Amino acid sequence: MKKTRLLTYLWTFVWDLIMWFVIAQVTIARGGKFAWQDYGLWGILPTRYMRKRRGKGIRGIALCHGGFLSKVGFGDSEDTTETEAHEGVHVELYEVCTLVGLVLGLIVFTWLFFGLNTPISACVLGGLIWLGLYPAVIGAGHVVAKVRGEDIYLGASHEEAARAIAADKMESQ
Repeated sequence: MKKTRLLTYLWTFVWDLIMWFVIAQVTIARGGKFAWQDYGLWGILPTRYMRKRRGKGIRGIALCHGGFLSKVGFGDSEDTTETEAHEGVHVELYEVCTLVGLVLGLIVFTWLFFGLNTPISACVLGGLIWLGLYPAVIGAGHVVAKVRGEDIYLGASHEEAARAIAADKMESQ
């Protein structure tokens, strides 16, 4: 991992801590193993625990700086590289959304705290914007896919982008 990548943890740490706790609990309960990859903490689960989507098992699920990989999506195979590239795109989107959320949250916080002298509202609303932007963007992607008449999961813009970028990375290797 590049040392500069550690800087992203400055604005993502709250969600990371919450999700790492969830990842640890689920991985232990399912008898999985842990791996620290470039993007964070990953639970390696037996394939039977990864849900099915159109008859195919899901090989990875990104949750902030980490997530879950099936044993099929982790190892020394071409599937691993493709899965890690795909999930890495989701992690990068998470980093961007939380940074934008932090900046917007600080702007709102500053305006409410200093402009309107409402410190409690400033803290609550600023924090909600910071922590809520990423889930809002992901949720909106699924809603827009459904409105367009596409598959709610595969048609979401973040999933389409992740598949395209991962395929491009695989071709360039």
